[in-house]
Amino acid sequence: MTSDSTRREDTALRAVREALTRMGVTLGGHELELQTLASAVYQHGGTYGIDIGGGSYHAEILPVVSGKDTPQGMGVGWTPAVALAFALIDALAEDADDGQ
Repeated sequence: MTSDSTRREDTALRAVREALTRMGVTLGGHELELQTLASAVYQHGGTYGIDIGGGSYHAEILPVVSGKDTPQGMGVGWTPAVALAFALIDALAEDADDGQ
């Protein structure tokens, strides 16, 4: 995937890409695009923030409206897009669990 990722990270990212696709998030080609992921966050009623610390990016998805039933998630990655992908799958999985 990227020269900065390990084999374990590549495997995890592949699983996240597959899960996001199953959950209706349309991803582009080989690389994750921050704009596409941000659009999916907004489509699901959230907003996001990305920080860098300790050599990793940390993404957090928060509800736009307090008290609204929206997905929330956190993720860490070696690029902003990877961190947001992990946060998005976390948020969508949490949202799916709340809906059952």
